[in-house]
Amino acid sequence: MYDIFLWIITFVYVGIVFLISEKVFNSESVFSRKFLHIMMGNLIFIMPFYSSNLVMAIFVTLPIAIVLFLMTDYSPIQIMDSGTTHSGHNLGLFYYAFIWTILLILFPNNLGIVALSIGAMSYGDGFASVIGGMYGKHIYNLTGDDKTLEGSVGMFCAIMVSSLVIVGFYLLVGANVPSFNVFNLIFIGLVATFVESISPKGLDNIMVPLSTGILYYLLTVLL
Repeated sequence: MYDIFLWIITFVYVGIVFLISEKVFNSESVFSRKFLHIMMGNLIFIMPFYSSNLVMAIFVTLPIAIVLFLMTDYSPIQIMDSGTTHSGHNLGLFYYAFIWTILLILFPNNLGIVALSIGAMSYGDGFASVIGGMYGKHIYNLTGDDKTLEGSVGMFCAIMVSSLVIVGFYLLVGANVPSFNVFNLIFIGLVATFVESISPKGLDNIMVPLSTGILYYLLTVLL
């Protein structure tokens, strides 16, 4: 029953955020997409209260991934024509929810690793685009997509700040978090920023959280 209550809260929140991105902001704008990208990351603060990672994967992130795929041009059946979905890489938001599902399955006993990995994607990558779009003047291109130095610095800073908040919150509610080490945090933040800078458009939503999760697992669990 408690999971059902959390499920209702989760999808009410998802619905409100999606409605704001579509109706309040211009659904065709990059800002609308990044608003959705960043705000969906806040679901990591609900994760510790579900009874298990598997419950959240099956009943939350996987259904969201399926719906987002059905809203893309790659779906044989389009359930809705969303400007937010089409404003960036067509599969970008699907990758976002899909990798979240994979991480929940890969790290069933390390919820903190999942949260930090998703945080690097949602807040780090999200603010990289926002800051780069607003202040980016120094452009570089490593894999066919223009990036800015200002956006990359913004991503690194966002990862640092969000990771501290995530670790603090998870410790407060008694959730499992990796052994916190500021040097690991800095190293992983730098790697995540580099991975984003070389990721083809859309694939950063997979490569950033996956590389972050693997590094956290190697540095805090295996070593």
